[in-house]
Amino acid sequence: MKKVIIVMSCIMFCTHINGMKRPSHYIVEDKDIYGRIIHPNKRHKKEIVPFYYEALPTELQKLIFDFATIETRAEKPKVAAKTINALTKVNREFSGKINEKPFSDQLIKNLAHKFFCSHETIARYLQTHASRKRLCLQNDLRRLCYFNNDAIVTQQVNGLIAEGVDLEFTYNHHGFQQTVLAISLSFRNCMFELLLAKGANINSRNAHGWSPLHFIAVAPAKYPHLPKLIDHPSLDINKQNGRGETALLRTIIQAHEKGIDFKFIDFILHLLNHNADPEIPNKLGLTPLTMAEYTGCELIINLINNAIEDKNNMGVA
Repeated sequence: MKKVIIVMSCIMFCTHINGMKRPSHYIVEDKDIYGRIIHPNKRHKKEIVPFYYEALPTELQKLIFDFATIETRAEKPKVAAKTINALTKVNREFSGKINEKPFSDQLIKNLAHKFFCSHETIARYLQTHASRKRLCLQNDLRRLCYFNNDAIVTQQVNGLIAEGVDLEFTYNHHGFQQTVLAISLSFRNCMFELLLAKGANINSRNAHGWSPLHFIAVAPAKYPHLPKLIDHPSLDINKQNGRGETALLRTIIQAHEKGIDFKFIDFILHLLNHNADPEIPNKLGLTPLTMAEYTGCELIINLINNAIEDKNNMGVA
């Protein structure tokens, strides 16, 4: 406990409570031998001994660094990022470490996971040299989703991969945290297939556990690459999001909320034909069949009931 108190005191001293820059000296009022304050014009600047992070024991250095970055007690990502950014201005060693590419990338991922936000949000808030460089590189990748020239897209993607672009980086896109693979699903160029060929994870999940398949479940009519996704051999069709929802359950929920149409029914049929489990509940115990009954759609209810019957028959066999 004493170590924690010392650590937090050191951090606040270094950053001057949320990162205000500490001047190299302070104006100090001098007094004469009788305790009287000397006239203001006769005051002089008195140097204060600076705080040297490097002079601390190695164990305490690590504790300070961990509390300021990975184990930050800030309640909002912006506050955490600003405090960390302040450290880069206060101490040269902090600046060097935080701007190392591997550490900076891991820091972005750790904070995004901690605050359930996108990697893009953390990179924007950090405003360090390394985070700005990462954001610039990632934005170049996202922009290629909008290009119609497949030859240019292929050439640019290859160049960005050579520069170290992260294919699992998450962006703020239409109210969701999405990887570039999920974003590319709604565009008709070669980006989606190219990203898969380059090793993008088809089951990659954002901070809330949503995979590309979950995004399709929201509005299946908007995704021209749906057949390529659902036929992919590496696709985990029963992957659950943070609420425990499979794509099947999410689709039925969306159909109930937005209104039944043939696109939702067609997607449900696709999922069931690709071995989607009709009995996996979410964390509240809601099953696809229960949700289907809420919709009042006999066709969806029959599809789920038939899938459950087929599953049970396979189990008996």
